[in-house]
Amino acid sequence: LLKKHFIVQYVPENYKSAWAQFSLLVENNDSRDTIMRFLNNRGIPTAIYYPKPLHMQLAFKDIVYSDFQLHHSEDISNRIFSIPMHPYLSSDNIQIICDALIEAKNEL
Repeated sequence: LLKKHFIVQYVPENYKSAWAQFSLLVENNDSRDTIMRFLNNRGIPTAIYYPKPLHMQLAFKDIVYSDFQLHHSEDISNRIFSIPMHPYLSSDNIQIICDALIEAKNEL
């Protein structure tokens, strides 16, 4: 359902995932902020777990990236956000979240 409106994470065939988060990608930072605000106004929490890519975090400040830049990491960090996902999420709540996401995306 969400694949029609967002870039969604997936698990390749013959692999398994623990699904610590369920994250979506949108076109740009403005779209992400608008969608997150829309969901939060409806009482649906969202999160950006890694607002900075790893190479830009303090732990890696002494590593010099003089020969290359990590454009894809930086781009994705500006477009990704996570929606609720846990074992106690009911089918009805999943549908509410999906409907709100699609409505938010259609209003962009």
